[in-house]
Amino acid sequence: MIRTVFGEVPDWHARAACIGQAPVMSSTETAGIAEAKAICARCPVIDECRTWAAAFTEEHDPEMVMGGLTFAERRRGLPSQTRRCTACEKLKAVEEFGRRKDGKDGRQSTCLECTRAKTNAAYQKRIAKAKPASTGFRTCPNCGREKPVADFGRRRNCVTCSIDAHHGRQQQKRDAHKQTSEAAT
Repeated sequence: MIRTVFGEVPDWHARAACIGQAPVMSSTETAGIAEAKAICARCPVIDECRTWAAAFTEEHDPEMVMGGLTFAERRRGLPSQTRRCTACEKLKAVEEFGRRKDGKDGRQSTCLECTRAKTNAAYQKRIAKAKPASTGFRTCPNCGREKPVADFGRRRNCVTCSIDAHHGRQQQKRDAHKQTSEAAT
């Protein structure tokens, strides 16, 4: 904690934009309040300041601009916090981000709108990729042809591809046996 004219403040206050601006920050005139809010707008610790200011009880809350809010604005309650979506890069209310236990502020980094769009695009891509087979037909994953279900039996591939694969394995065995025989002689 740092000791100031207004009492003790947290250590982050040393990085605040309002250092040395006490007369402006405690102004009650409209122009002074606007100037104080402008100082807060460029402050790197505005979120910490708002959180700290919200913890004050009404009788201990100094009547000055803190965290970009006047005494009256703080008493009415903090406005909803905002975040920037990593996908669309728009500034949105925190409530527009899905919940995530290990995310910043317990929220996802992309807004719900962008998350839905991404999920929908992936779904549409999967649907477009998968050809619907006619009733009574299946598509062989090996040759990619649509064939009657009877051509599959209990096999994954069609009979033709299964037989071709079997013949290929048999040929590999014959070639390996032939190489072993030649090496022995």
